[in-house]
Amino acid sequence: MDAYEGVEKDLQKLLTGGEILGVTNPEEKDKILFPRGESFLVELDGCVTLELPKLPPPSIAPSAGILQARKLHSRIVKTDVDPRLQIRRGEAIRVGGEWFRVSSAVREDLPLDKQPPRAQAPPSVVSMKELSKKNEVDGYVRRFDSRTIPLDGTLSENGGIGALAKAK
Repeated sequence: MDAYEGVEKDLQKLLTGGEILGVTNPEEKDKILFPRGESFLVELDGCVTLELPKLPPPSIAPSAGILQARKLHSRIVKTDVDPRLQIRRGEAIRVGGEWFRVSSAVREDLPLDKQPPRAQAPPSVVSMKELSKKNEVDGYVRRFDSRTIPLDGTLSENGGIGALAKAK
């Protein structure tokens, strides 16, 4: 592909947020991208929170271990209402002003776009059906239950984490 460095990452962000639609072409094993009109967003019921390790006072620099732990914990959003009645694995979700997919990863060692096809998020923002039942048998990397929404990425310290902290 003849494009600037990072174009694939930028396209994936646009797909995740639903700003463009992608249709997989099984014959040529590529994706056809389409512009999208006005977005239709639905607010999920309940309130979300993060359970993050505390940062030290501003006068003390946080250790690499604390920052890494915060990053890992920012992938798990807690909620007071069962989200599974309104959203499925692989669907787009906006948390703290940042777009993600509800994690559908079945292998921790692979990024989302390298997961087995049965575990990849749909090319559109929502899916018409659940992902493969084989994923449930093999096991997902992150739990998705009545109180937990696993994200496919980490909330940024200054973006999503800061927005959630201000919303309390």
